[in-house]
Amino acid sequence: MVEFKIGERRIIIRELDYILDLCRRAHGRICIDVPVGWKDIGKHICRIVHRSGIDSSKIVLEGRTCWGACDITLSMLYKYDVVLHVGHYLPPNVENVLRANVDSCKVDRSDNFIIMNVGIDGRNVIIFYCYIYYVPSRNDIENLNNLADSFRNINIGRVLCVPQYREYANYILDYTRSNSVEYLTGCYVPHIKRSDNVLVVAEGHFHMLTPVLYGHPVEMTFFFDVSRMFLYDCSHICKIFKRLLLTKIRTLIQIREMKEPSFCILLSEKLGQRREHLVAIADKLTEGYERYIVEVDDINVDVLFSYRNCVFINTTCPRVGFDDIDRFQSPIINPGEIDYVLGRRSLEEYSCADLVRYFGAAAGI
Repeated sequence: MVEFKIGERRIIIRELDYILDLCRRAHGRICIDVPVGWKDIGKHICRIVHRSGIDSSKIVLEGRTCWGACDITLSMLYKYDVVLHVGHYLPPNVENVLRANVDSCKVDRSDNFIIMNVGIDGRNVIIFYCYIYYVPSRNDIENLNNLADSFRNINIGRVLCVPQYREYANYILDYTRSNSVEYLTGCYVPHIKRSDNVLVVAEGHFHMLTPVLYGHPVEMTFFFDVSRMFLYDCSHICKIFKRLLLTKIRTLIQIREMKEPSFCILLSEKLGQRREHLVAIADKLTEGYERYIVEVDDINVDVLFSYRNCVFINTTCPRVGFDDIDRFQSPIINPGEIDYVLGRRSLEEYSCADLVRYFGAAAGI
């Protein structure tokens, strides 16, 4: 186990020695890929990898933005023999997209990491998805104890979290009727009974909304924000969700009012987001209209600003077409929403199920 500190918070990586042993056996270039906000941890990991006996000239800290397990790119597989991706969970839906974009793929899972052996164009690349965990401080534990009755009062049936907050979620588990903690991402939730009260343990609004977007009743969804040590009830989630949903409906109305819109279909270079079948669906649904396929790495709003008087059709991360739509100069939709903007379906029928249609995202609710 390796421990780091970020400000006053401690984080740990379990079984890193085992992972580094596998890295040494690979005998090639190693990419250290860490999320935005943890790049400084990446420097420490590079140092540890070097001290384990690997030449520093073979170790590269990836400078790209990184938001999820889906961010592995084709160029990374051609440049490196090992990719050590730190912090993110690899959900089954993203694993399936990755598999569709390589020649072969074998996955081994443990509690603290995932090993993916990928074959592509005669190359073999090892991808490690290595989890990071925050360690609750004494003050955090005291705050959790003070909230014990609040957790019990909402009769929680399922506890979901992102990996870094697993230790917090495990602590909260004692105050629920749930038997285990399960992981979620922005585009994946495990199978949930609609009759269960669900608690999401994370920070910010992104993961809090995932169960609702995939069909779980908002009135049965609760959120514990670790950064604020605050338990939010369903009314807070409902307020955020309705604001974003209203923005989405306004966007669909805006597109309907455009005269002869052209469509730019966004295709990702990221292997976990590269859904060429969605490009084909979007192309077919917009037949008769001017349309283009635009290949992108990250969704760079400044670059996309250059495309005017068009509608972006997003086939990358499904959440881009919901949470981020107010960042774009031109409107953006997902393939399942095309029929609404072309007047083939009434906006009164709109459902978030159409937002994620074709993405094959959640396990089921």
